[in-house]
Amino acid sequence: MAKSYEDINGKSKSGSSGRKGEKPPLELGGVSANVSWGLADPAMLSWFVAQLTQDGNAVILGTTRDGGALSVTVLAGETKYKHYIAPKDDLNMSLKEIGEYYG
Repeated sequence: MAKSYEDINGKSKSGSSGRKGEKPPLELGGVSANVSWGLADPAMLSWFVAQLTQDGNAVILGTTRDGGALSVTVLAGETKYKHYIAPKDDLNMSLKEIGEYYG
């Protein structure tokens, strides 16, 4: 069930309650788009977060709005860098490349 709430500017918005399972899986060409951070090697993911945060950066891990790719947002001071990892990409290799870039 959708809820109404006010954003930080006082404007009324409607949104989902954020509960898992409310949206059906996204269908792309008849195939469900399954992307998950759970597919990453735990040691690689740990190394990745350490690499990105060692110099005071913040990292946000998520998915794209349509659920079709993983997203990495790096906050370096007041600058925001976004990276996307598509399902066809090797997740652990992508983490290694991004980690080495910032590390």
